[in-house]
Amino acid sequence: MNIDKDFHDKITDLCLKHFKTLPKSGKPKSNEWTILSCIVLEFNGNLNIVALGTGSKCIGKNKLSNSGDILNDSHAEVICRRSFLRFLYSQMKNCIDSSFLYFNTASKKYSHKDENFEDIGNLIKEQPNKREEAVCDDCEVPIKKSRTEDGSDIFRTGAKCLNDDVRQDLKIAGCAYHVLGAVRTKPGKVGTFR
Repeated sequence: MNIDKDFHDKITDLCLKHFKTLPKSGKPKSNEWTILSCIVLEFNGNLNIVALGTGSKCIGKNKLSNSGDILNDSHAEVICRRSFLRFLYSQMKNCIDSSFLYFNTASKKYSHKDENFEDIGNLIKEQPNKREEAVCDDCEVPIKKSRTEDGSDIFRTGAKCLNDDVRQDLKIAGCAYHVLGAVRTKPGKVGTFR
């Protein structure tokens, strides 16, 4: 897939336009904001939103449920991922009518109908200067590392490692400040997982 310089703007415009078509229920007021996360599928030259999520909250340890009836993490990227999985499951269930998936009986795997389909990771790496919105864990750390050109320093995420976690940020100046794989809490959410 060839990415022109306006590709990210097209994606952003498509996501915001779709968000505006949704009902007002649950949306932030004009003096509020939220995080928006979307997954867009480019297929045969057309861009389609296949998943969307908003939010920036998670519940505390005292409200967790062992029966699985409470959604613990309502961050935009988590909601979006869950929505995307639901989309994929529905496409697999209806594979005969799927516009982009087919089941390969020889390999026993689902495949993408577009032979030019590329991994989303490649798309992110090709556009390192675009601003990604902060998330609270390891998704943020490698993006910031790859975005730093001189390797001298990075923007801190604000998420703190749990005191009793084996992995702790090294807090060394520059790109070695954060360590990957640590359990983190967001600022103001100290009691979330304790």
